[in-house]
Amino acid sequence: MTFKRTVKRIISFMPKWLFNVIISLTKNKKQQNTELSIESIYPDNGHSSLKPKRVYSNKSYDLKIVVPCYNVEKYVIECIDSIVNQKTKYKVVVVLVNDGSTDQTSTLLKKYESENVVIIDKLNGGLSSARNRALECVESKYVMFVDSDDCFLSDGFLDFALDCANKVKKESSKKIIIEFKHSNSKCKPHYKSGLKIVNYKELSGFAWGKIFTTDLFSNANFPEGYWFEDTVLPTIIFPLADACFLNKSTVYFYRPSINSITNRSKTHIKVLDTFYVTRQLLRDRDELNLPKDNTYYYRFYMQVICNCVRLSVLPKEVQIKIFFGTMDLFNKYSIKPIRQFKSLYKSFCSENFERYLKFCILYSKMYLNL
Repeated sequence: MTFKRTVKRIISFMPKWLFNVIISLTKNKKQQNTELSIESIYPDNGHSSLKPKRVYSNKSYDLKIVVPCYNVEKYVIECIDSIVNQKTKYKVVVVLVNDGSTDQTSTLLKKYESENVVIIDKLNGGLSSARNRALECVESKYVMFVDSDDCFLSDGFLDFALDCANKVKKESSKKIIIEFKHSNSKCKPHYKSGLKIVNYKELSGFAWGKIFTTDLFSNANFPEGYWFEDTVLPTIIFPLADACFLNKSTVYFYRPSINSITNRSKTHIKVLDTFYVTRQLLRDRDELNLPKDNTYYYRFYMQVICNCVRLSVLPKEVQIKIFFGTMDLFNKYSIKPIRQFKSLYKSFCSENFERYLKFCILYSKMYLNL
């Protein structure tokens, strides 16, 4: 009797429960080895996005604008002026968080300190840490995040944005998100009155250019210690909203930066954070019992594609480890196939790295314009 036939005979007499236990242990061991091998390349130093539930009860302001600032002496004046010079009927507080700047940023910020402009000085901890510090106490109905090298294109933007927010909140929902269009050039602002209700998968994955109901952050923060911290938005914050809206008004100027994480990650092993933050936020989602619907599966596949493109700068053997690490997530969270990404689904089912790579590149051009 051959060895294979002997093994098959033993398995045929083995109780089903014992067979399942052995298979389960094998899978767990494989998953542990995969994660350990990735961690040995660069450790996961990040943290959960979940925090003890906070109650934002004293909402004396209509809007809180959070501006994290780190070594932006060249642009920060233009940014702050575009905010504080707004002509608005609403009560607005601006929080400028100096995240341990080593240039003249701190000195420039102090010139703006007033009753409605709060300065927070802290040790450098990164973008998430700066935003979270401002979120510790939120005394407003809505919150908006502005990057310190960006600016508003019009001094009438806040009235327009808050009018939109109050209208849809009164008519439809408790927790809302409104996204406004941005431009990479300082074009003339263009206002459009209509708001389109959308599935959250249609929102961009950036924190800036949006108005959020503050209650969306009552027990969720930006995950600290990671690059690509905005991944928390489509994974956790957007699904918590009762309704999401798009407005086609071009009112926000976004300045592409050569020092952005997107550019720095092309040459830094910390790009592995894109996998780590995905893994952590999926755990956080489970703790919050957020629904697993088609939009959830869609966002999972989109994140996998994005991760694959970001990690393409690393050696192939590292990319293969990430593929199997992603496959572990795929199995752990019982990701289902959806129409747009059937080929990617099959690559995980067949454990085929080359197929995965091929279709991630294809889908990135179709859906992410990468």
